[in-house]
Amino acid sequence: MASDDDVVPRNKIDSETNRQYNRFNALGTELTVRLLPPAVEDNPDAITHFQDSVNDLFEYDLRNSEDSHMVGLQYITRLIY
Repeated sequence: MASDDDVVPRNKIDSETNRQYNRFNALGTELTVRLLPPAVEDNPDAITHFQDSVNDLFEYDLRNSEDSHMVGLQYITRLIY
């Protein structure tokens, strides 16, 4: 089994800030995340890599969540050259 040091990251967190969501009367954490390309040795197809990346984000978000917390993702595409 691979250790955490051997795992190639699929995401890079660019920023993490607290934000008030007035519509839901809730304080939340907003992440700006960059999806990284698949590692050469993994060679997965694009869909599998995207699904694994999203699953990694949910696992990250759920680490410090309580049962009463709401967790969701908003997908925004920005091309960076």
